[in-house]
Amino acid sequence: MLLTITGQIGRSNAAGGEARFDRAMLERIGLTEVVTSTPWHPKVMRFEGVLLRALLSTVQARGGSLLAVAHNDYTARLPLQDAERYD
Repeated sequence: MLLTITGQIGRSNAAGGEARFDRAMLERIGLTEVVTSTPWHPKVMRFEGVLLRALLSTVQARGGSLLAVAHNDYTARLPLQDAERYD
């Protein structure tokens, strides 16, 4: 599994009300490409992935914010509105 979503979601696929996704499952939601510059790369970079709003819609997320936790335990709290406003 690449991604696990817990919390206030209306659609789960695992025990305990979790939604778990492997790469193929994420690709079925639909991939989007973003080409942008970042402070960490000297050249314009291409990124591909699932739009957060599509993922949140898939799990029927509710609430005002989400807490993202990376494998290295880095965390960030994001307003759900940002997923609608930005790709």
